[in-house]
Amino acid sequence: MDSNFEKAVHDRRRLLGNPYAFVDDLEEIQERRAALRVLENPYAFIQEGQQLVPPALGLESKASSSPTRRGKPQVRSAAEIEKIAGDVHMRLWEQRAEIFPDSQTRRSIDLLDPTIALRLYGYDVEIVGALGRIADSGRPASNVAGLIDKRSRKVLLSSGLSPAVRKFTAAHELGHALMHEFAGMHRDKPMDGSSSPGDWLEREADQFAAFFLMPRKLLTRIFEQTFGAIPFVMDDVRRFALAGSIPSAHWTPRILRELSMLLSSATRFNGKNIASLTMQFGVSSKAMAIRLEQLQLVALG
Repeated sequence: MDSNFEKAVHDRRRLLGNPYAFVDDLEEIQERRAALRVLENPYAFIQEGQQLVPPALGLESKASSSPTRRGKPQVRSAAEIEKIAGDVHMRLWEQRAEIFPDSQTRRSIDLLDPTIALRLYGYDVEIVGALGRIADSGRPASNVAGLIDKRSRKVLLSSGLSPAVRKFTAAHELGHALMHEFAGMHRDKPMDGSSSPGDWLEREADQFAAFFLMPRKLLTRIFEQTFGAIPFVMDDVRRFALAGSIPSAHWTPRILRELSMLLSSATRFNGKNIASLTMQFGVSSKAMAIRLEQLQLVALG
């Protein structure tokens, strides 16, 4: 807990290109130093296995924890996570007059903003430069997309992401803020709506982001208004209606994902220009495609 450790932190920050890395560790050191000075006891806190030696530095995220049942992690069901997202929607709707001066002309889709929700729950949100990199064993290092510090109640988002991916990342961090407990900071890789290969905390945060940004009832209603009967099945009539959006008149999707990706970004249907689903909801085509499949709005026939 001396200057050698602090020097190691600063060296690692330069390596990561992340000036916020290990802020929580340094803050803990400073807090303990202050307590030691007050107590005038150099052995304070060395009890019950708690030592003054700080945790080892590494590139991985800090260990996370969440409420447990009989010693096991409390993994939430999809329905539970969707309920949490719905509660946030309700709170945003109830406070829409305070959020938007022109709330009477706003649509419900305008409230699907994770940055607004994070601030509503007491978090500051900043878009910054590089947040460093994360290295997993057997995988190439990847740039960090977002960082949430629950101690300082701050969320940082990387400016190096597309607006759609940054929005999904913000919603992902909102999920962490509402559902998970962990000490200090938590760092995430780029998020675009695909399932995280990591631990259950990441999968839950991804699910929350999808439920928050693409609510079941709203997306279903807009999809039906745009494309007609549900599920959408490609046939000659709908192929003709999609002229201008599909690669060719005889194009046929080989797998469901090809069809859902097409409908996610389609800008023309029945001879009319339309706002694509990705544009309306501000998400990536991949995130929208996955959600359409989850809600069974598309089918191969």
